[in-house]
Amino acid sequence: MSSVKRRPGENTTAFTLAAQRSAQPKVSIVVINYNTGSYLRRCVASVLKFAPNAEIVIWDNASSDDSLVLQSQTLETVRLIRSPRNVGFARAVNAAVKACSGEFILLLNPDTEARSDFVSPLVNFIERHGRRGIVGGKVVNPDGSLEKACRRAIPTPTAALLRLTGISLLFPNSRRLPLYNLPDSTNDRAHKVGAVSGSFCMFPRELAKRVPFDEQFFLFGEDLDFCLRASKLGESVWFVPFASVIHQKGVSMRRRPIFSLLCFYDSMLKFYKKHFASRHSLAFNFVVFIAIWALAFPKMIFRLVVLPIQCVLKSLEG
Repeated sequence: MSSVKRRPGENTTAFTLAAQRSAQPKVSIVVINYNTGSYLRRCVASVLKFAPNAEIVIWDNASSDDSLVLQSQTLETVRLIRSPRNVGFARAVNAAVKACSGEFILLLNPDTEARSDFVSPLVNFIERHGRRGIVGGKVVNPDGSLEKACRRAIPTPTAALLRLTGISLLFPNSRRLPLYNLPDSTNDRAHKVGAVSGSFCMFPRELAKRVPFDEQFFLFGEDLDFCLRASKLGESVWFVPFASVIHQKGVSMRRRPIFSLLCFYDSMLKFYKKHFASRHSLAFNFVVFIAIWALAFPKMIFRLVVLPIQCVLKSLEG
């Protein structure tokens, strides 16, 4: 294998076979890993099976498990970059994209698995639309249901309020109300949306240079922010259901549930402050701030107190 100059701070284990075949592969698949164990290996195996000509770049955020115990033939076909510390999702994406050479970037979570060609439908769609914009595929839960976050509206304060009060549940297919989740009637056709999920989406590498992920988001919210900022620059965001993956969801967060919960609500607050706070009064913003952390508090208590008690009771019953 020919040698390639390393970038500063990288620990590069191997380089892609696709890069050897072509000066510029069509697609670079970026996987950000953190303690996903065997899920990463299954993800990579499915990528090698259904996207054999893609460049694969795995950025590892200082995992402490065995997720990087990859087979030797796998190591010959991927580029593995080990970070000495967990830099978060957004910063990892930006760094990994700089290591890519493909025309298009496909973000893929390590706890996803493909069962069919999941790349060509997205490439064909984005090429038919001027090689611009962001396209997200269908993300399916293990039980076969659609993961609603894979195509959604931008969560405005009004949409969030309607969801929290339960009003949006009474009118799930309304075209007049600003909904948090989009109607199910749109699941099987390509259409423009407010945002797609960072767990499975494609965009031109040039767009990533113009609109890098905002690194103030450590975990959660960065995909919403990315889509919203791109759309403000005239880029379209599409949901394309002709490509799909199965998503286990939240595998890397299971070891640190409280930290993940804090990141989620902190990102909600950052997203609101960045995109909506300037439109409202100080009093309104204060209410939003209180509401966000009021939502977080009972869930933190549940994970800190109730879940451990349930585990103890189950162990006693066993």
